[in-house]
This record gives sequence, C-alpha cells and structure tokens, in this order.
Amino acid sequence: MSPIPKLPLSLGMMKSKIVLSLTLITCSIFGFSQTAEEISSLAQKTCDCLSGKTIDFKDKSAVQVALGLCLMDGIQSLNLQVELSDAGAMQELGRKVGVVMVGKCPKVFEVLVKDEMAKRSSEEANSVSGKVKAVDAKDYLTITLVEDSGKEHKILWIYYFEGSDQYVQDPRLLKGKNVTIDYTMKEVYMEKSKEYVTSKQAVKMVTH
Repeated sequence: MSPIPKLPLSLGMMKSKIVLSLTLITCSIFGFSQTAEEISSLAQKTCDCLSGKTIDFKDKSAVQVALGLCLMDGIQSLNLQVELSDAGAMQELGRKVGVVMVGKCPKVFEVLVKDEMAKRSSEEANSVSGKVKAVDAKDYLTITLVEDSGKEHKILWIYYFEGSDQYVQDPRLLKGKNVTIDYTMKEVYMEKSKEYVTSKQAVKMVTH
C-alpha cells in the first residue's frame, strides 16, 4: 500500500490529525461495514503494532508508512473483509477507527498534528455561552448547549479543541457545566442521511 498522507503537544491536540490520517489510509482498502467490536479490535491491534516499532517520529513519511503497514497487519490478523468500492462508507469507517485509536495510542502521532492545528487555528470562529444539556454519540459526538434565553445549539466534537482534554475519557462529564464554546461552520458527512451537512464544529471551550 502506498504511504498516505479525530504542549509540547497535548494528548488532545493529536486527535484531529490521527482521525484525518486514518480516514485517508482506510479510504483505499475498506468496503464492508464493520461492527463496533471489530473497529475497536482493529484500533487496538494497530496501536499495539505501532508501539512495537522503532519509528523516527520526526520523519512524517516514516510515521505514515508505519501506520499504513500496521493497519494492514491488523486487517489481516482479524480476517476483515475489504473492497475498493464505496468511497463514502470507507471514509466513514476510517473516521470511526481513528476516533477509537486516539484514546489508545495518541503519542505516536505527534508529527502528524502540526499542519492540521496550524490550519484550524487560522479559521474564524463564532462563540456561544450556556449550559451543556446533553452529550450524545451518534454520527459524531454532539454537545447540546442551551443559552440563558433557551436557545439550543448542537455543536460537534470531531477534532481536538482547546479545553477538551479533561473530558476526553468521559465527555458526558460535561453535562450540566456552564461553558463558552468557540466554533466554526463546517460541512461534515452524515452517515445516516448519506450527505454533507453544514454544522457547528467546536474549536475551543472554556468551562466556567
């Protein structure tokens, strides 16, 4: 498979690039729908494989190659079925694998973070304050924020954002918190509707 292109760097800062890298890698190999258990197993095997390798993490291409090889090893060891047909479904599966991996082995991806974080930091953000009503995991992790006026906002947690670190292990701890969230408007692919939808995406959060 060809190399491919979800401080010191914080654990959270690595998430966005990991998810992006996994999406790009898997978009050329996956076709069949996998179960949550298979996705978790594949993420763990890929992390274990990477942890056992001697990798120069200052060399971006070396990290990309190792990631791709370890992912392929995991697919083979789990006997997962793959094909090259449905690009949308393949990209979505890559996102799911990446989301699981970021909680298992984020430190191995430091070299992949810088470009994505620099790009996101330059984007114009809006801001909203209120109380977190709910945190739900559907197509994406979604924070429901209610302003004092009663107006509700659905804000997606897709990539790392400043202020999210303490909630990484259990995002639902945010429920009931008073927060200010900066967000940008992004088009994201929604699995159920099979279309791109413009949604609010969190880029920074302050807990009051």
